[in-house]
Amino acid sequence: MKTRILLLMVFCIACLAFIVESCQKPGKTQDRQSRRVAGRGRIGDGSGPQLPATPYDYVNSAAGMPAYLRDYLNGHADVDNTPANNAITNQGATLGRVLFYDKSLSVNNTISCGTCHLQAQGFTDGQAFSTGFQGGKTRRNSMAVINLRYFKARKMFWDLRAPDLETQVLMPIQDHIEMGMPSLAALETKLRGIAYYPDLFNKAFGTTDIRSDRISKALSQFLRSIVSFNSKYDQGLATNLSNLSTAEKAGLVVLQRLNCVECHSDLSTVFPRKIPLSL
Repeated sequence: MKTRILLLMVFCIACLAFIVESCQKPGKTQDRQSRRVAGRGRIGDGSGPQLPATPYDYVNSAAGMPAYLRDYLNGHADVDNTPANNAITNQGATLGRVLFYDKSLSVNNTISCGTCHLQAQGFTDGQAFSTGFQGGKTRRNSMAVINLRYFKARKMFWDLRAPDLETQVLMPIQDHIEMGMPSLAALETKLRGIAYYPDLFNKAFGTTDIRSDRISKALSQFLRSIVSFNSKYDQGLATNLSNLSTAEKAGLVVLQRLNCVECHSDLSTVFPRKIPLSL
């Protein structure tokens, strides 16, 4: 049974990979900018993050989603898991973006969230098991962090052990394999010693107080702003997906026949309506 479940997971990951090929996050040179924003500007040079004078419009990031997804979401507002006390703000998501790419969140300054969630690979790392702060391997592979806002069930991780995104974002930081911080108190103390964080927290939350609940909220805001758009799948809908390769078309058929959307639910329920089984 375990082997069968593992094979199903592998199939689902492969089949969904092409769907998340392109993701929208403000700025066309995102990967390059992220490396500058991360940690200490150009990582390790001590200069601080190089942020634009006017924050990106994270609040309206969903406006760029394909029409068929926007139409679906307009009719299914209940899939939006944004809590009432943590709506996306441009300054909050900016802080979240800096935190996401900052290796200071790991105990030895070697791993950031962005290390295992690469935009160029659909915000995964393309590995069966990710590498942690001391070279150890994680128990599962890094999940894509696209459209997390539109997951009705709210629970996170492969085994759904986190009840919501705000809880989930702090768990890898404390994981003994992934980022290795001994406690959230240690994380707070460390970030208070980094010169650029008080101002970023002040802009996001109105005071310079650096607390783990604010770290959680900022990271969650940034992650909820990451939405899919203009993927190869989106582009192909107008031509009966004629732009897909033979392998990609076969993957779509497998996705349906194995009923992968039984677990990849909510927003994923849009896709079967668009996929002709006769491909």
